[in-house]
Parts: sequence; C-alpha cells; structure tokens
Amino acid sequence: MSASVSGPVLGLFALRPLRRLAMAVCAALALTIAADLFSIYAGLAARSQVGPAFSDTASMSALLDWNQAQLVYSRAGSAQLLLLVVTACVFLVWFSRARRNGEVFALDGFTRKPGWAVGSWFVPVANLWMPYRIAVEIWRASSPGRTSPTLVNAWWAAWITASLVSWFGGQSYGRAEEADAIEQAVSVLLLADVLDIAAAVLAMAFVWRLSGMQDAKATHAQGPLTSL
Repeated sequence: MSASVSGPVLGLFALRPLRRLAMAVCAALALTIAADLFSIYAGLAARSQVGPAFSDTASMSALLDWNQAQLVYSRAGSAQLLLLVVTACVFLVWFSRARRNGEVFALDGFTRKPGWAVGSWFVPVANLWMPYRIAVEIWRASSPGRTSPTLVNAWWAAWITASLVSWFGGQSYGRAEEADAIEQAVSVLLLADVLDIAAAVLAMAFVWRLSGMQDAKATHAQGPLTSL
C-alpha cells in the first residue's frame, strides 16, 4: 500500500476523514433551519387568514388571501421535504463513514454490521431506536474516555419528537375542514417546525463533535487518514 494513502487499518476498514462531510451535513441542516423558519412565517400567515375566510360574512378578498396563504404554506412544505431528502442523503453518507471509522477504534464495540448504519433508518418501527443505538456505539468508540452520550440523547429525543409531532400535524391538517380544526392543525405544525429547528441545531452539534473526536483520536494512530 502506498504511504501517501495509507492510514490506520483494522480488518476491512481504514480511517477516513469526516470533516468535509461534516461541513456538508451542517450546511444542509442550516438550509433546513431556514426552510423551517420560512414555514413558520407562512404558517402564521395562513393561520391568520382562517378566521376571515371561514366567517359567515367572508368577502372575496378574504377568500383570495386565504388561497394565497395556503399556496405559500404548501410551497414552504415542499421546500422542507426537498431539503429533508438532501440532508438525509448527505447525513447517511457521513453516518456510514463514521460507523466504519468507529470499528477501527473499537472492533468489538458494535452489535450490528456496518450496513445497518444506513439500513436501520428504513426499517419501520425499528427506526425509532436502532439508529440511536448505532449512534451511541459510534460515540463511545470515538470518545477519548467515558464521555457521556448526552448530546446523542438530546438530538435523538428532539428528532423523534419533531417527527411524531410533524406526522400528527400533517394528518390533522389533511383532514381539517372547519376553521377551528384548521387553526389547531396549523398550530401543531408550527410546533413541529420549532422542534425541528431544535433537532437540526442538536444534529449539527452532534455531527461536528463526533467528527472532531474521530479526528483527534486518529492523530494518535500511525499514518495520515486516507483521502479516498
């Protein structure tokens, strides 16, 4: 193996750098936060138009304002969905690499094969806890000592809560026909956006901290990280 690409190797895996991927994940999460903020703005605007549009004396202007507010809110949701897909793709690449790096640090520190770092997210019900367990194992393998996975716990709790609230709000909004039901559904979706922002901030902290721990731990191993 060439000395220019050699790195610490154990089993089938060699350490690979995470910093650039971490920057890409954080950039995608920052855009997600921006989309959430826009959704909050659009949601508040839409909710303010519900009363005038659904009153017995609703004017044509009020109905047009409501339709326009709905359109903007729908576009905000589309932007959120697009960024969710983009962020998920970049995050999974980072998460998979972090998992493989973790096995170099602690060969016996994992209960599942590396492929589950991606596959676990797509298993119904199990995806509520399995990715979290993998994240904790990566954290423990990468930490310099007995560092508590508090950041992992906070990120996962925020992510799951935001996802469940968003699902419930989306279901309620899709079924709502009366003014009160629409306002309540939008309020739930607004809460979901706030929780999603919190989850995104915690995810950025988790990604950056874990990448830093792996980089620091790699400096104690022989040879530079492979750039492949």
